[in-house]
Amino acid sequence: MQDFLTNCANVLQKYGFSYLRGAGTTLLLALVGTFFGCLIGFAVGALQTIPIDKQRDPAWKRVLLRILRVVLRCYVELFRGTPMIVQAVFIYYGLLQVFGIKMGMWTAGFFIVSINTGAYMAETVRVFNCTVRIPVPQPKSRIL
Repeated sequence: MQDFLTNCANVLQKYGFSYLRGAGTTLLLALVGTFFGCLIGFAVGALQTIPIDKQRDPAWKRVLLRILRVVLRCYVELFRGTPMIVQAVFIYYGLLQVFGIKMGMWTAGFFIVSINTGAYMAETVRVFNCTVRIPVPQPKSRIL
């Protein structure tokens, strides 16, 4: 046990500053990525809950909203349904191979965390908005 504690102390003494710098980098990436992901999620979730009125809305608006909902639903399902590490590998390496888009390490990191968090936040906002708008068929049943 003494050897283990001695080894831990030696590792911390030699690499402690690198660990702290890595923890700071991780916190920065998480906080900034989550902030932008929340903005994306609020926007996507709000767009998914725009009501469609078949009587008052023109046909082009109904079609446009349905197409938008399908695209946003695909985004949410894709990024919620795949692990973040797969998204990171595809975005950092795959975009260059497939589309010729080269992203820097930081740009890719912020982008990956933002779009992944945005997908989860969008689903949360969509579900919350839908449950708030559910009509109660018998208003008097709410009286206790």
